[in-house]
Amino acid sequence: MKRFLSTCFGLTVIAAAASYSSAALIDVDFGIGGGSPSPVESGFTSVAPVYHATATSTYAANTATFTIGTYHVTFADFLSAPGFRDRGTTTGSMPDLYRDFYYENDNDASTVDAFSIQVADLTPSTAYDVTFYAYDGNPGGNTRTQTYSVLTGTGSSGTSSYVLGSPPATPLQDAVILRVTTDSSGAFKYKIQGDTTASKSAFVLLNGFSVAAVPEPGSVAAFLGLAGIMLRRAGRRRSSAC
Repeated sequence: MKRFLSTCFGLTVIAAAASYSSAALIDVDFGIGGGSPSPVESGFTSVAPVYHATATSTYAANTATFTIGTYHVTFADFLSAPGFRDRGTTTGSMPDLYRDFYYENDNDASTVDAFSIQVADLTPSTAYDVTFYAYDGNPGGNTRTQTYSVLTGTGSSGTSSYVLGSPPATPLQDAVILRVTTDSSGAFKYKIQGDTTASKSAFVLLNGFSVAAVPEPGSVAAFLGLAGIMLRRAGRRRSSAC
């Protein structure tokens, strides 16, 4: 009986802790019409992919803007016109997410491909976890690296890497998660830059991204306090059972 209670309680705590994580506000999977199958499926459950033809409200002067729920996303600072590409059926983890992407390539070996992405109308001066997914299914085998730096708001910078034609085995293998705090208007902006060591074909890309709220410290403390109470009660029950 003692072993049963201990096991059951352990499972309860693990489940509760797993559910107490960042809540996704935005899940975006960039897609294009066509390909096989058509239309391109979303990599996220119950989230429709963002199509170049239907979701872009403004696509001019090397800038693309669109709305995701109540939030506004802007792509800008391209060296040349942005575009979409579909690599066809992809294997590995989250294949519907990683099969197609938004990209920029100016076909100039003397410059480094880059663009910026801004998310607006979030809560001002608030921390969020941002996940950027970047993988290219084009065969090749060499490693490509992208860098991410904050332009608006404050937060962490980072890098992500992928191997051409080698699908990710896990959802985050070719992704990077960065924490950023929005500015006073409720926006953050990142610059995404391509590989500086590769050839001009190493364009910068993005399969999709997610934005998740970060739990308030007070809420985390309350959760941990509740878990402690549950542990103490379970200990008393085990002692009584003995």
